[in-house]
Amino acid sequence: LKCIGLTCMLMDGGKPQSPISNTVSWTMEEKLVSHISVERRRKQFQSLGNCIGFDTGDIAAYTEKTRLQVISSKFFLKRLGIDTHALGKEDARNWGKLCTDSTSVIVQDSMSKAYQLLTVGDPRVVIALCQEAWQGENSTILPL
Repeated sequence: LKCIGLTCMLMDGGKPQSPISNTVSWTMEEKLVSHISVERRRKQFQSLGNCIGFDTGDIAAYTEKTRLQVISSKFFLKRLGIDTHALGKEDARNWGKLCTDSTSVIVQDSMSKAYQLLTVGDPRVVIALCQEAWQGENSTILPL
């Protein structure tokens, strides 16, 4: 549960990051990406982290190094084919926006200086990107 709680707190604990800094002159492509992309802030992550026993002070030991958003072309094309009348309230609210299927955060632990990759999102997207899995209790890396 520690990994789940930490991941939940870090997903909503950080500041929303714009894909492009406001101090740079933007190209047309960058403007388009900024306009159509949105990182969904899901408050249920923070609630789940709190239920597991974490609070915002627990993430102070971690420094976010980078955040990666993955958009699955397979699922994106599937979403485009859905009739807008068949969408639920949440999906209708985000219609026309490019939402991520998976978000990963790379953090550094200030005590051990070790890096960790924490990911939330559609498990089908995450597993498709992985070739190996780490078994913590055995300290081994196995192919998926």
